[in-house]
Amino acid sequence: MLIKKSSSVFSMDVLKPPIVNVGGRFYRKILTSESRGCNESEQAPYIEDEFTCDDGPCVIDDIKLIEQGYQIQINVPSAFYGYIIGKKGETRKRIETETGANIIIPKGQANEVITIKSEVKKNVAAARDRINLLVESARRRQPFTHFLSIPLITPKITEAVNKFKTDVLKTCSQSEGLHETMFQKSQHLHLTLGTMVLMNKHEVDKAINLLEKCRTSIISAILHGEPLKVSLSGLEYMNDDPAEVDVLYCKVQPTDNSNKLQLLVDSVAEQFINEGLMVREYDHVKIHATLINSLFNRDSELGNHEKVYSKNQKIRKSFDARVILEIFGDCNLSTCDLAEMHISIRGTKSTNYYCNEAVISLC
Repeated sequence: MLIKKSSSVFSMDVLKPPIVNVGGRFYRKILTSESRGCNESEQAPYIEDEFTCDDGPCVIDDIKLIEQGYQIQINVPSAFYGYIIGKKGETRKRIETETGANIIIPKGQANEVITIKSEVKKNVAAARDRINLLVESARRRQPFTHFLSIPLITPKITEAVNKFKTDVLKTCSQSEGLHETMFQKSQHLHLTLGTMVLMNKHEVDKAINLLEKCRTSIISAILHGEPLKVSLSGLEYMNDDPAEVDVLYCKVQPTDNSNKLQLLVDSVAEQFINEGLMVREYDHVKIHATLINSLFNRDSELGNHEKVYSKNQKIRKSFDARVILEIFGDCNLSTCDLAEMHISIRGTKSTNYYCNEAVISLC
């Protein structure tokens, strides 16, 4: 297990350090007092964590014996090379000095495989784990590239969603912050199981293979080849104040009132989290179909409800949903059978739905 070297600072950060999932392996990460005092915007672009195998042997079963000692090759997207190399190569040099391993980073994107060598096996393991944690930390700063989704598209639902937009804009046009571009397009209505940062083909292939594994090991065991019918009815919002809402969504639940849908999405998401493809955000997947999202807003005039979250996120302009909830709170958008699960590509939308890397059938 990896423990960060630091001074003796007795705080909750030390007593209950965060657990980091890196490629399916779990590490305990203890922050120094300096890093605890910095917010994200103040952090240097090059990460300089210091880790060591402290309370047990490093994982070394995937390290190969070669003529000159030991070696391991790990797939790392070239987008993260800068974090490993550091300013003027300082980060790589420091890792090599402290672990006694040689780190070979390829040039360009043709071969995104980093080679680590040393005459001592544990040195290779230490350098590998240091690099994995640097990559994981850098990955968490990237905007997501893909998301796992279940489409909610039928002719009846499409008609109902379009009518909902028309009726809301007609009757609630005076609601502060509401704009027509904030409505989800009916052909893109979906459930989101989680988001992913997949930076190269190797990572995309890993996600595709895992999705297929989930189809046979999880989905079939829960649904037994039978369709799962759900109803889309009732509005809820994600903020505490209905006068300042960022997301308004429709509740989605099985028509038989079973827990099959929650069990299915939680089980699949858990597999992606365990493989390091997703980051856990909540104890359970929040099942919902977004109808209005302030992030979709393309209104050029941002008013007093403007919210800026981070450099990687768009500007939010919250809206007043009180009248919408009063008039349409009990709306019913019909029912549908859940047919497919997609690895959808962010920002790429085909005529009917988001472009995808893979699709599996749910029944």
